Amino acid sequence: TLISIFCNNIQHFIDEVSKYAINKEKIISNLSERFKNIIKQEWDIVLQKRYDINTNEKRTLADIGKELNLSRERVRQIERKAIQKLLYNKDEINRLLYCFYRDINKENKDYITIEDFYNYINDKNLTKYLIIVLYSEELDMRINEETNIIYNSKEITFQEIRKEAE
Repeated sequence: TLISIFCNNIQHFIDEVSKYAINKEKIISNLSERFKNIIKQEWDIVLQKRYDINTNEKRTLADIGKELNLSRERVRQIERKAIQKLLYNKDEINRLLYCFYRDINKENKDYITIEDFYNYINDKNLTKYLIIVLYSEELDMRINEETNIIYNSKEITFQEIRKEAE
């Protein structure tokens, strides 16, 4: 709004706004590349097995340990280390997730579906990592495992969402 006050014509306004507009695809691409560089192959295998992106179900640490010939504790350690790395810039990730959420949620509902999120991100690996950090409950943005909906815990609780649905 302030930019429009100081601009002489529409083209000047467009040029000024363009300086501040960030391309969604570029943000997603940069984030995807950053996560790809952070996560070791061993960690990625554990995360893929722990968080099945196709069914949105979490497998047990013991099951994964048996399959990979690792102890349940070692699988837990790998998972925790990988999530810590993904959340290294937790505040930035939280802001980006909130921006994605708001961009998807143009109708100002209390939540979005996981399908909407997948379609918006349109990058399978990045979506997997973002879903995993949503499961971590260390961010304002949360995912409910039971219903596979994403919501902002600062704006509404899952209990309130459930109550409204009834």
